[in-house]
Amino acid sequence: MTKRWFPQKEKILLKMRICALVLSVLFLTGALLACSDTPGTGTPKSSGVASEKAVVPAVKDARKDAQEQVRLGRKLARGSKDEQKKAAALFRIAADAGDAEGMGRLARAYRLGQGVQKDHAEAKKLYEQAIAAGYAAGKVGLGHMYRLGTGAEKDETKACDLYYSAAEQRIAGGMYYYGRCLEDGLGNREKSPQDAEQWYRKALEVDKDYCYVYIGLARLYTRGTGVEKNLEEAAKIYKSAEERGCTAPERLQE
Repeated sequence: MTKRWFPQKEKILLKMRICALVLSVLFLTGALLACSDTPGTGTPKSSGVASEKAVVPAVKDARKDAQEQVRLGRKLARGSKDEQKKAAALFRIAADAGDAEGMGRLARAYRLGQGVQKDHAEAKKLYEQAIAAGYAAGKVGLGHMYRLGTGAEKDETKACDLYYSAAEQRIAGGMYYYGRCLEDGLGNREKSPQDAEQWYRKALEVDKDYCYVYIGLARLYTRGTGVEKNLEEAAKIYKSAEERGCTAPERLQE
């Protein structure tokens, strides 16, 4: 056999191609071994890890769906009676899926009779479930039931305790209604319009569109009891409330 001679450059290129081929074979073999259950078989692993991981996206999707039901329900709840019925149905779907806000929103619907027949017992049960599931705003609705004595034995102290608990969790409604407890001296609280004003201001920091806060502040400045009377400031606040549609009855339901 005739021996072939290569120029130095061609020898180097040939050597590089051979090395690359060897490395490719080694890499492929290693990959097959890594995917096998028993070394050398090349059979893909069959464990429960993949199926367990597949459950996680499914749970996330279910959670996302429930949140979407609530989001749409919130919009419809501000509309006509027919839309409120649709909203209540959406809240029910979310609540049945274990969504805490869905439970709380459905509880409010039953408490006010929006989209469903008024049922205070059902409202109280749902509020308690929502709170247990982490829906802090539900404490405000349950507080109303104790303060007004609807669906629960009237207990202003318990109501104010619930408002305060919600306020501590930065719920604007909790801040406002705890301020009311202090403004009017409810629930064995010492009457303090000055402290009430501070809570109203805190509520505005959390939610500038929370209607009751404007009404509460304007009321304080109009009365001038415990705070300096300022009718000009009260008029400005009332105007801000009107600009946000806070005079509409549906926006001022408790």
